[in-house]
Amino acid sequence: MRPVTTKPALATLIAACTALLLPYASAASELPPCTPASAAQAHWEVSFKAACRDVNGQRAGGSQILHLVSHQGALYAANGYWMDAHNQRYGGADLGSGWAQVLRLAQPDGPWAVDLSLGPEHMRAELLTSVTFTQDAQGRPLAAPATRLLAATFDSGGLGGISIFMRDDNSGTWTRSAVIGGATGRRGEDNSVRTALVHRDRVTRREHLFLSVGVLGLFRADFEPGSPGRLVWSRTPEWVPERTRILGLAAADGALVVSDGQRVMRRIDGPMPRYEEIADFSRDMDARTPRETFSAIGGIRGLTALQGP
Repeated sequence: MRPVTTKPALATLIAACTALLLPYASAASELPPCTPASAAQAHWEVSFKAACRDVNGQRAGGSQILHLVSHQGALYAANGYWMDAHNQRYGGADLGSGWAQVLRLAQPDGPWAVDLSLGPEHMRAELLTSVTFTQDAQGRPLAAPATRLLAATFDSGGLGGISIFMRDDNSGTWTRSAVIGGATGRRGEDNSVRTALVHRDRVTRREHLFLSVGVLGLFRADFEPGSPGRLVWSRTPEWVPERTRILGLAAADGALVVSDGQRVMRRIDGPMPRYEEIADFSRDMDARTPRETFSAIGGIRGLTALQGP
């Protein structure tokens, strides 16, 4: 939903109804078309209601919206099909649909449309973020900063590896690159892909994209416009958490900080980077919490840097 106002909207909210609460349609052709925003109640409009058929005949659905990101003049939403009757795990008949999508709103008074389908075994689009690169993989300055939209999730069985998707705003297409090719050796949330950002090492002056991959660690990539996937990934993680999956990543005072269960770690930049603990909130956790419960919770679930005086 988004506020109704005579001035430009300051924020947009989306409510995605679960397919369990809507008449079930097995094919996109049976769905109502995606329509522009319409009045819902005082001061609000419905911007998107799952499920509907977009302008290209694709099913725009999902049971949840996980991210909203403004990028290059458009608004993007990452959805998920957890507990959605259209997904095969919850009774869906089409094995090729009912998986995570990225939706796009080109203008405030227009309809939403499917911009990316992440494909089978990708239940939720856990990551959607806009990043800007200023260097190539050799550390050379780009002719102009390159701002790209990234989306990622994980194969819940762990057999399909970990991939990240990058949008080309000129063509409207997405390029897929493999962070981990093949089986990860882990299942479920241990593969969780939650956060990514670009950080420039204060010692080497090299710029890298960092991506959290569950308990497998913090992976690093360099931007290479001429490569097939546009990103050149490290073969091994730069850092591996000791306690549970990584859920928070931020840049604060020029440093990269990352969550590790109840702890916050800071990257010490240099040719051989290392990580040091800067905060431990273990005393705030109930010692009786079983490991499987704590793993699902994940400890510190996010980090945000605020500009201070």
